Amino acid sequence: MRRGDIVRLKYPHQIQPDSTEVYTHGIIAARIKAEIQTTSNHQSGAKPVVKELIVYLYNPESAKLCIDEEGVPILFDFYLSEVELYKAVKEADWL
Repeated sequence: MRRGDIVRLKYPHQIQPDSTEVYTHGIIAARIKAEIQTTSNHQSGAKPVVKELIVYLYNPESAKLCIDEEGVPILFDFYLSEVELYKAVKEADWL
Protein backbone atom coordinates (compact mmCIF):
# COMPACT_ATOMS: atom_id res chain seq x y z
CA MET A 1 0.00 0.00 0.00
CA ARG A 2 1.20 3.48 -0.78
CA ARG A 3 0.23 7.12 -0.51
CA GLY A 4 -3.06 7.86 -2.26
CA ASP A 5 -4.39 4.30 -2.12
CA ILE A 6 -7.87 3.80 -0.69
CA VAL A 7 -8.25 1.34 2.18
CA ARG A 8 -11.37 -0.19 3.71
CA LEU A 9 -11.56 0.03 7.48
CA LYS A 10 -12.37 -3.29 9.15
CA TYR A 11 -14.34 -1.36 11.78
CA PRO A 12 -16.22 1.75 10.53
CA HIS A 13 -15.63 5.00 12.45
CA GLN A 14 -18.29 7.39 13.66
CA ILE A 15 -16.49 10.47 14.98
CA GLN A 16 -19.33 11.85 17.07
CA PRO A 17 -21.97 9.62 18.70
CA ASP A 18 -24.82 11.84 17.50
CA SER A 19 -23.51 12.10 13.91
CA THR A 20 -25.06 10.20 11.03
CA GLU A 21 -21.78 10.25 9.09
CA VAL A 22 -19.95 6.92 9.26
CA TYR A 23 -16.51 6.51 7.69
CA THR A 24 -15.82 3.12 6.16
CA HIS A 25 -12.72 3.93 4.12
CA GLY A 26 -9.56 5.98 4.24
CA ILE A 27 -7.11 7.56 1.85
CA ILE A 28 -3.48 6.94 2.75
CA ALA A 29 -1.59 10.14 3.53
CA ALA A 30 1.58 8.53 4.93
CA ARG A 31 3.09 5.24 6.05
CA ILE A 32 4.91 4.68 9.34
CA LYS A 33 7.81 2.27 9.14
CA ALA A 34 9.55 0.41 11.94
CA GLU A 35 12.61 -1.80 11.92
CA ILE A 36 12.11 -5.51 12.41
CA GLN A 37 13.78 -6.66 15.60
CA THR A 38 14.66 -10.30 16.02
CA THR A 39 16.17 -11.82 19.13
CA SER A 40 18.29 -14.41 17.36
CA ASN A 41 19.79 -12.29 14.60
CA HIS A 42 20.75 -8.66 15.22
CA GLN A 43 21.32 -7.42 11.70
CA SER A 44 22.05 -3.72 11.44
CA GLY A 45 20.95 -3.75 7.80
CA ALA A 46 17.39 -4.90 8.49
CA LYS A 47 14.88 -3.11 6.26
CA PRO A 48 12.09 -1.15 7.92
CA VAL A 49 8.58 -2.39 7.24
CA VAL A 50 5.30 -0.49 7.24
CA LYS A 51 3.50 -0.99 10.57
CA GLU A 52 0.93 1.81 10.55
CA LEU A 53 -0.87 4.09 8.13
CA ILE A 54 -1.89 7.72 8.48
CA VAL A 55 -5.17 8.18 6.62
CA TYR A 56 -7.87 10.70 5.87
CA LEU A 57 -11.19 9.09 6.80
CA TYR A 58 -13.48 8.87 3.77
CA ASN A 59 -17.08 7.88 3.14
CA PRO A 60 -17.47 6.69 -0.48
CA GLU A 61 -21.29 6.85 -0.30
CA SER A 62 -21.32 10.58 0.47
CA ALA A 63 -17.89 11.29 -1.12
CA LYS A 64 -16.90 13.18 2.05
CA LEU A 65 -13.66 13.37 4.00
CA CYS A 66 -13.74 13.73 7.76
CA ILE A 67 -13.02 17.41 8.45
CA ASP A 68 -12.68 19.56 11.57
CA GLU A 69 -14.73 22.67 12.42
CA GLU A 70 -12.51 24.80 10.18
CA GLY A 71 -12.89 22.54 7.16
CA VAL A 72 -9.44 20.94 7.39
CA PRO A 73 -9.26 17.14 6.79
CA ILE A 74 -8.37 15.24 9.96
CA LEU A 75 -5.62 12.59 9.96
CA PHE A 76 -6.05 9.25 11.76
CA ASP A 77 -3.59 6.47 12.58
CA PHE A 78 -4.36 2.79 11.91
CA TYR A 79 -2.36 -0.42 12.23
CA LEU A 80 -2.12 -2.47 9.04
CA SER A 81 -4.25 -5.17 10.67
CA GLU A 82 -7.14 -2.68 10.94
CA VAL A 83 -7.42 -2.00 7.20
CA GLU A 84 -7.40 -3.77 3.85
CA LEU A 85 -6.55 -2.42 0.42
CA TYR A 86 -9.68 -1.32 -1.45
CA LYS A 87 -8.22 0.47 -4.47
CA ALA A 88 -4.63 1.04 -5.52
CA VAL A 89 -4.28 4.45 -7.13
CA LYS A 90 -2.01 4.86 -10.12
CA GLU A 91 0.44 7.76 -10.42
CA ALA A 92 -1.62 9.21 -13.28
CA ASP A 93 -4.72 9.37 -11.05
CA TRP A 94 -3.11 12.23 -9.08
CA LEU A 95 -2.45 14.37 -12.17
